[in-house]
Amino acid sequence: MKKVLEDLIFLGSYSEIIEFYGKKWELKTLSSGEQLEATSATGNLDTFSRIYALKLEILGRALKSVDGIKLDDPKETLEAVRKMQPPVINRLFEEYEKIQVKQDDSLKDVEEIKN
Repeated sequence: MKKVLEDLIFLGSYSEIIEFYGKKWELKTLSSGEQLEATSATGNLDTFSRIYALKLEILGRALKSVDGIKLDDPKETLEAVRKMQPPVINRLFEEYEKIQVKQDDSLKDVEEIKN
């Protein structure tokens, strides 16, 4: 039973290393729980502020390494993301959205193989 549950947890998980601004950034898609944490963390903000804060919360959880240096402490990573410049945040979030599409596509490929 445990093996089946572990398989479900990682089904569709997707990560990718992208390169821009002279750095290699590793981003991974969030689990449902991580997504909920990110959304909950912004619940007390007005709509305009919440949109940008949600980007920060998502990236703080999705960013796993920079130039091969692992980012293992979520709080520390979130603090670093919050200190980044807006153009970097916007570019990172654009790349995160792209890997979400690839995540969806990879699941479609799995479905097609089964059929």
